[in-house]
Amino acid sequence: MSPDIFKPDVEEGAETQDGQESQENETQKPQPKEDFKKLSSEVSSEIPAEIFTETSLDTPANISTEESAKENRTPPFLKFSNVPCGTPENLENINKAIQEAFTINKDFIAKRADRLGIKFNAPDFYIPIAIKESKLNNSEVSSSGAVGYFQITKTAVRDVNNWFEKDFTMEEAKTNPAVNALLGILLFHLYKDRYSVQNKLNFASDKDRELFATFAYNAGIGVSMEMWKNLQVTTYKEFESEISKLLIKAHAPFIQESADQDKTANDYNVFIRLPYSQNFFLKMLAPLTINRKIIEAGGQLVTTATLMEALNFTAVISSIRSGNYAEKNLRGPSN
Repeated sequence: MSPDIFKPDVEEGAETQDGQESQENETQKPQPKEDFKKLSSEVSSEIPAEIFTETSLDTPANISTEESAKENRTPPFLKFSNVPCGTPENLENINKAIQEAFTINKDFIAKRADRLGIKFNAPDFYIPIAIKESKLNNSEVSSSGAVGYFQITKTAVRDVNNWFEKDFTMEEAKTNPAVNALLGILLFHLYKDRYSVQNKLNFASDKDRELFATFAYNAGIGVSMEMWKNLQVTTYKEFESEISKLLIKAHAPFIQESADQDKTANDYNVFIRLPYSQNFFLKMLAPLTINRKIIEAGGQLVTTATLMEALNFTAVISSIRSGNYAEKNLRGPSN
């Protein structure tokens, strides 16, 4: 295969993971704490022991439930039990899907990932994306046709296939949780570790690169890269601030500068903080006009809804990862 596969044209391969928000699921009722105790003590023999990590392809990046029981520790993925959709069953299923994802064509994908400069994280790093995208419902299908845990689109499948010389299909993404997880993880890392490098974006830290990739996962990589470059920022905080200023300028008084305080994202039970706030009373007067208005952001024409959605998407995932919960111990033990 031509080495050009590792340098596809950005306009061809950098089309976007759809930015549409997943349809809202009903908040799931908390489960008894006994379910977590049972999950912590049982051995899940179906979860493979070998998964990718940042340092080794043969070293588990996640402690097993058996090890947890022996050492009286909670499996890492149970730290998301404070999210309303984070039932024991949901968390075990998404953890299993992610671990199984890393066994699919393991050696082949590992070689491609190494050549692309990609290093993978432990499974629990990716769970917040699935929480925000689908509320851990692998049957979720958005109005735009995105499917599964990681809300995979046809463009996402094409991107991953182009870079990794694979032939995954939308049908697999829809019916196989492990394939869905693998596509989402590979796409995230293409945004974080490949497109941003190929297009010479400057980041102050790897954390800023991670937050940029999270924003791009929702808004789309092409528009996100152009905004980052044209706004001449190096940190995600600067990026978020500049976009917020544009939103406020375009929509005052519907959108206003925010006081320096946390707000609760109720569907996820986390505090988030954004540089802007919405006057919901005024917004009710003209919601479609506001959401559909196209504004210029870093040389790109983007709808207000796309920008606000991506900023919120990134803030919620970041808060879930950091455990910034509004209500602690929503159900059972958590880290």
